[in-house]
Amino acid sequence: MRILRAVSIVAIVVAVGWYVAGALSAGGGLDAWFDGPIGVVLTVVIVAGVSLSITSSRGVGSQLRTARGRATRDFADAPVAIGTLVDAEHTGWTVNDMPQLDLLLDVETPQGQRFRAEARTLLAHHELGQLTVGAHYPVRYRPEDLSTVELAVDADPDQIQAAFNAVMVRRGLTAPEAIEVAERGVPTTGVVTALLPTGRVREDHTEMEVQLLVNRSDGSQYPATKTSFVPQSAIAAVQVGRVVQMRVLPWDEQRIALALPVN
Repeated sequence: MRILRAVSIVAIVVAVGWYVAGALSAGGGLDAWFDGPIGVVLTVVIVAGVSLSITSSRGVGSQLRTARGRATRDFADAPVAIGTLVDAEHTGWTVNDMPQLDLLLDVETPQGQRFRAEARTLLAHHELGQLTVGAHYPVRYRPEDLSTVELAVDADPDQIQAAFNAVMVRRGLTAPEAIEVAERGVPTTGVVTALLPTGRVREDHTEMEVQLLVNRSDGSQYPATKTSFVPQSAIAAVQVGRVVQMRVLPWDEQRIALALPVN
């Protein structure tokens, strides 16, 4: 991609330079500017311009790469942060039957830096229903340019969870001791048997008392209760009867951490 972009830029410069030099050598009159190789020059400029658009960091080529679950060249190995959706707007373009969207996000890094950034992306139609103002999305960002970010579709789930945990603890939405359970606990599942709101709301998160039947490795179950701030976008994941992913400390079965979806 980098070579193609360089070739495209050189082609534009050479074509325009050739055109200007030819017009000036012919006297520089009006006829000299509109006769001659203008058609060839325009063709080169248009083709090279389309190539630059496709291969740029916000171009269609990069967005298709992201839609396939791979990071673009500009954001490869970039650090992960958590973005909160502020607004989403359809650009009017559709590529491979996927609408192109401009997302506006408030981003917070695990270190506490906050900034507002934009992300242009392609989303399948079935993913559009997940776009909810206030929902959280893992993003990759470049410290040298905080104006744009990219959805972290390729990031390791543990990396995303670590970033999410750091942000939630800082906001007071997750207790620090819950991080120990998330990091040292063993994975298991449980069935929600009751869901009771406590009446506390913080940053669009509702505190819920989630009662569960937790599965042990030997096939038995035991009751446990977890009180957590749950984002509005994840309320459906903890409804009565739902099976939820979680982690539990083997030496203290009442200490559990729910693995709710980030968005």
